[in-house]
Amino acid sequence: GEMARAGNLNQALLDELNSLSFYNQAGPKSLGTEWLENKFMPHLESSLSNNDAMNTLVEHFSIQIANDLVKMNANSVFITGGGAKNAYLIERLKTHFNGKVIIGVLYLNNQSNSLSSVTGARKDTIGGVLHLPS
Repeated sequence: GEMARAGNLNQALLDELNSLSFYNQAGPKSLGTEWLENKFMPHLESSLSNNDAMNTLVEHFSIQIANDLVKMNANSVFITGGGAKNAYLIERLKTHFNGKVIIGVLYLNNQSNSLSSVTGARKDTIGGVLHLPS
C-alpha cells in the first residue's frame, strides 16, 4: 500500500486492465494462476516504476471490486485477509464504492474465507496461512 500511495496512476495501463474480458464474464468465477500468467501479467511488462505499477494495480483492483459490488446491489462488503491491512487499497475502494466497508478476521476464527458461491468450488474452504515471527 505504501508503494502504491507513493506512485502515480498510469491511465493507459489502467484502461488496458479494466478492459480484460474476464470482468464481463458471469460468476461464479475465480482467477487461476494460468490466467494471471497468460492474460494479466503480460500487461505489466513495461517501463513503469514499481510504485507507479502498484498505484495503477490498486486502482484497478478497487474499481473492479466496486463494479462487482454495484452489480450485486451490495450496500456493504466484508474485507478479510491480507488486503484488509492494505490501508491504501481500502481507501481507494471507498472512493469507488458508496456502501459500508467492514474489516474482519475469518482465518483466525477458523471460519471459511473462500466461499463456493463465489468461486464455483464444491465447498467453502479456509484459505491462507499464518506466519508468526520466531
